[in-house]
Amino acid sequence: TTSQEIVEMAYSAGAAKVFFSSAAPAVRYPNVYGINIPTKTELIAHGHDEEEIAEMIGAVWVAYQDLDDLKSAVRDINPKMKECTFEGSVFDGNYVTGDIGEEYFAAQELKKKLSSINVIGSANKQAPEIGGTHSGDPPVSVNGILPSTQYLGMKESS
Repeated sequence: TTSQEIVEMAYSAGAAKVFFSSAAPAVRYPNVYGINIPTKTELIAHGHDEEEIAEMIGAVWVAYQDLDDLKSAVRDINPKMKECTFEGSVFDGNYVTGDIGEEYFAAQELKKKLSSINVIGSANKQAPEIGGTHSGDPPVSVNGILPSTQYLGMKESS
């Protein structure tokens, strides 16, 4: 990741120790509203605490901005923001539309894996639709063969 490269550059430049601090909270979840952020398993902060992340990137320690503190700071600077709801899904996994959950992420992970081996086919109109998708993505099949719908949380299309 970029963070790991930055830490390596600091050591290469002669740093004895590298402490990594971010002015933003850790990005632990993908943005599903238009920004192309990798699946959650590709995000270094997903499922890892700061100590684990520091070890993964080679830093002595890692510190992230606290999300509640960030929201408070924005509200303190601009009183008009006091009653606003912040869209912070990439930090906390709370998606404002309420329809993004594990089924959606499982479908995205599957599509990413299939596309990485270049076998996704979407022309099969009889394929089941992946349940919980937000963007109406096309059905997924592998060479015309559909994976088991039972363990993927899929539902038959009508």
